[in-house]
Amino acid sequence: MCTLTIIPCSDDEAPAGFRLATNRDELRTRAPARPPQKRPVGDVCAAWPVDADAGGTWVGVNARALALCLLNAHPKSAPDSGADGRRRSRGEIIPTLLDAETATEAIERCGEMSLVEFAPFVLVGVDASAIVRAAWDRRSLTVEREPLAPKCIVSSGLGDALVRPRVELFDEFLRERGPTATMQDAFHTHAWPDRPEVSVRMRRDDARTLSTTVVECVRSGADARVRMLHIDDDGEHALMLRDGAGAPDHALVSPC
Repeated sequence: MCTLTIIPCSDDEAPAGFRLATNRDELRTRAPARPPQKRPVGDVCAAWPVDADAGGTWVGVNARALALCLLNAHPKSAPDSGADGRRRSRGEIIPTLLDAETATEAIERCGEMSLVEFAPFVLVGVDASAIVRAAWDRRSLTVEREPLAPKCIVSSGLGDALVRPRVELFDEFLRERGPTATMQDAFHTHAWPDRPEVSVRMRRDDARTLSTTVVECVRSGADARVRMLHIDDDGEHALMLRDGAGAPDHALVSPC
């Protein structure tokens, strides 16, 4: 389903920040997503691309420099969705949480939601200080928090264990090239000639990588630069939520 990477990043004066990139792998029959747009969520401006089939999204960012990314999970065993068979789209989750102040708050609020109608997923929240990960398997929500550092998280409809080589490849890229945007971009376009079905930029007869979405958040004091770049078959779609000019957080909804 997805490959997600996170690297810390800095400006000339080394403010705290991060760069997140995610490849979206989907069935070839699925309609292309709509490019990111700005939307008000509560008292803050946010942005995300929209799944054209189910609505919702798999990645989003707000002007407070909080990013959220959701990957479908494929545990070896999971309970059914319930006797009535009701199922909600996992794409609904991120838009309801993007007014949060921090990754921790967003994940805590996810834990307060009624999740029984959602299929298994991994929700990752990232801010200037932490990566917070919540895994739902239809039994319980497991939460892990770690300091901001280079990270790769993967999933696949073939089974999450089968795409573990992507994580090993990321570690290799990291050792050889360092945690740079150039390294990250090269990783997200990588494909093994003899293993296209498990590659980062994957390809199967029935599925392929449809898009790559990049979120850049660099913050220094009250200033922040928040940018989303969505790359698909139609080209690049760039969107700036904050340009680093020092807009106060309480005014962040105004650009929407």
